[in-house]
Amino acid sequence: MAKGRHRTRAEWQRLVELFEASGQTPGEFVAAHRISEATFRWWRSRLRDHAEKPMFLPVDVAVPSTPRMGRFEARLPSGVVLAFDDVDPAVLRELIAVLGSAR
Repeated sequence: MAKGRHRTRAEWQRLVELFEASGQTPGEFVAAHRISEATFRWWRSRLRDHAEKPMFLPVDVAVPSTPRMGRFEARLPSGVVLAFDDVDPAVLRELIAVLGSAR
């Protein structure tokens, strides 16, 4: 192939985008655009490897459907200590009811 002109990074980016949308093989594309296959492959690889990656990823923040308490600790007369982190108040009420009826 004849020696081509110097292209900017933006021009190579546009050529790579055109190629990806073309449905052609790399050989067909470079022949149609009269560019060096080796240079095209190098730029394609370089642009793919250095593509800007998003700095942030989208996240879904889930809000608990029931209110939560922080750390809860219960010391039973037997000496047993029950400790819970982030306990649901309804579960705590059930636990206290069960413990209160277990005599």
